Amino acid sequence: MNGFTSLVLIMLVLSPVPRSHPQNVMECVRADKDVSLTLDPDSPFWREAGSVTLDKERFGKMAPQCRTTVRTRWTQNNLYFLFVSPYRDLHLKPNPTKEKETNELWNWDVAEAFIGSDFKDIQR
Repeated sequence: MNGFTSLVLIMLVLSPVPRSHPQNVMECVRADKDVSLTLDPDSPFWREAGSVTLDKERFGKMAPQCRTTVRTRWTQNNLYFLFVSPYRDLHLKPNPTKEKETNELWNWDVAEAFIGSDFKDIQR
């Protein structure tokens, strides 16, 4: 399995997060309006967002070589994510099909966000 493959953003909360919340919760900061996107984490849009650093693999073992910073913002119409992952080598799926779902993406270097409201039925 390749480096970043097993890092996953587990939970997203769209409301302010009290300081007493567990570390697996991040705050998604509201933006007043949509903007032209940039991949620069130092841009005003991303700088105003909070960030969370992920450095564990899917079984909870430390994986510092996979360290990734995640930022997220939301507006009335859109939800934005910025994943910053320093790679030495990037393992991508060769010849991906963009017209249909690609199964087993976890075999490649990917970033995923699972968004839902029912943690008892994660298929919803």
